[in-house]
Formats: sequence, C-alpha cells, structure tokens
Amino acid sequence: MTETRGGFLISQIKQIQGRVFGRLLTEAGIDEFNGAQAGK
Repeated sequence: MTETRGGFLISQIKQIQGRVFGRLLTEAGIDEFNGAQAGK
C-alpha cells in the first residue's frame, strides 16, 4: 500500500512540476521549451 501511494505521489509531483515550469517559461517569454520537457 505504501509503495503504491508513494508512486502515485511522485507522479503527482512530476505533473505539478511540469505545470509550474511551463508557467515560469511562459512568464519569461521562452517558447522553445515547454513544461513537459523539463523532466527530460
């Protein structure tokens, strides 16, 4: 149970991180990358 929940939480963090990074890129006027590319 703990491992499953841990994996779910990591997935959620990654999704939020992508959105935040995308927003920061947009605010900085950078359009060569997107939030989804941040983790790659």
